[in-house]
Amino acid sequence: MEAWIPVIVAIVTIIPTTVTVIGNLWQNRQRKIDVESQKRQAERNAAKASIENAITRDILRTEILNKMPEAYDDIMAEYEVYHANGGNGKVTREVKEYSAWYRQFKPSKQK
Repeated sequence: MEAWIPVIVAIVTIIPTTVTVIGNLWQNRQRKIDVESQKRQAERNAAKASIENAITRDILRTEILNKMPEAYDDIMAEYEVYHANGGNGKVTREVKEYSAWYRQFKPSKQK
């Protein structure tokens, strides 16, 4: 029976330590996921704001100043960032509507 005492002591010592290590690893993983999620959300929100501002600026530029729209490439680049970070829905619809609106100003290529 006395031969089992060191084994029991080792098991009693190892189990709480193992549980603590696993718990800390899990918490660190969750923190990393939360930070990544917050970063993606911040990038998505920044791209969304940039897209909406550029669309508004382009429409005002065209409607009020009678100038050609010029932000199409910037809007599409920001949309790629927005979409890559999980965005869709309202902004996707706005970008599609903007693209259709923008196409009316592109000169047609006639041969």
